[in-house]
Amino acid sequence: MGFFIAMDYFTVAENPWYYITGAVCLLFALRGLIMYEKLPAKPDVVEATGKKPLLK
Repeated sequence: MGFFIAMDYFTVAENPWYYITGAVCLLFALRGLIMYEKLPAKPDVVEATGKKPLLK
């Protein structure tokens, strides 16, 4: 019975800000992914220390 009450609460007509916030968060996540993909690749060796980077 509680499941159907929750379904009524999360409809677009009853709570549109829930879906608007989700869409905005999704857009920011996609924007961050695009910005990350445009960054240059990590070098094989860090110039300052001469060591390999921890994560590559």
